[in-house]
Amino acid sequence: MRLWLDNPISDTVQEGVWLYTKKGEFEVLHIRHSTKFSIVTLNEVDSREASQALTNLDISVSREDFPELEDEDSFYQIDLIGLPVKDTLGADLGRIHTFLDGLETDVVEVKSGDKTLLIPMISSVVISLTLEDGLLIEPLSTWAAEDE
Repeated sequence: MRLWLDNPISDTVQEGVWLYTKKGEFEVLHIRHSTKFSIVTLNEVDSREASQALTNLDISVSREDFPELEDEDSFYQIDLIGLPVKDTLGADLGRIHTFLDGLETDVVEVKSGDKTLLIPMISSVVISLTLEDGLLIEPLSTWAAEDE
């Protein structure tokens, strides 16, 4: 069956890893990657009907199956959700809500109440990002285009 990954270059989903869905737990018996999706064989999914029953489900993997990060400046996106976002003037801009995929540049969606801010993760905007302090950016006035 086809499996679309949020991060197609991830090594997280591989043979022997268990996938968790609201319809059950499935072991990856075989996986073959392509540029847009992966083809997987799962235990207990042995017919077209069984495969179709899993269509459009979110899947997760155990944290234990995450590959080890290469250095201390690398993070998993899941670890950044909820971190505070401030600018260098001390303004509290909200908290990291999610990440936008499929764009040329990584973009963080920040929420504060009913307001949403999209922050490009580029060196001219981002000062620092740590698990302890969150995301520190340049003031919006130095990089954000104003709505007319």
